[in-house]
Amino acid sequence: ALALNERKAYKKAARVLEKLLETNSTYDEARLQYAFTLESLKKYKQMDSQLEILLERNPNNAPALNLYAYSLAQRGLRLDDASEYIARALAVNPDDNSFIDTQAWVYFKQGNLQDAAELLRSIPLETLQANAEIAYHLGAVLFELGDMDGARRYLEMSYKENKEAEKLYRKLPPAK
Repeated sequence: ALALNERKAYKKAARVLEKLLETNSTYDEARLQYAFTLESLKKYKQMDSQLEILLERNPNNAPALNLYAYSLAQRGLRLDDASEYIARALAVNPDDNSFIDTQAWVYFKQGNLQDAAELLRSIPLETLQANAEIAYHLGAVLFELGDMDGARRYLEMSYKENKEAEKLYRKLPPAK
């Protein structure tokens, strides 16, 4: 299933993970991977159900909390719940850059651009260069703040791998 997900064969990965969970419903790592796969397939109702099972078993499952918070923020839904979930995840792993990114994305979706920018700027440059999604988030926040030069810098790091970054990059005014 992990190899299938790596190759973006999400439907096949979902089938493998679903069968695995039928035989071992307490295999939480498989359930978490299944939730990630469902998110990639945009099967949010099913993903939410899987995450709720995980969080019922372990309310401090930081990766599950982070995924739930990020997915809700990405969809623009239940932003108060997303904020609560990411706060709980960060309480467990305060230095995890993907969790910090999720907190910033929740702030962004709530319209709290300054706090989002501050958090994203705290992430090391090497991480931004290696992670197109996080670089896109910083570019999007800076774009909304009117910092077009800053936005350009981070969108250029991400637009080859991220369609949303590419769309936003095209909206930038010509460089001076």
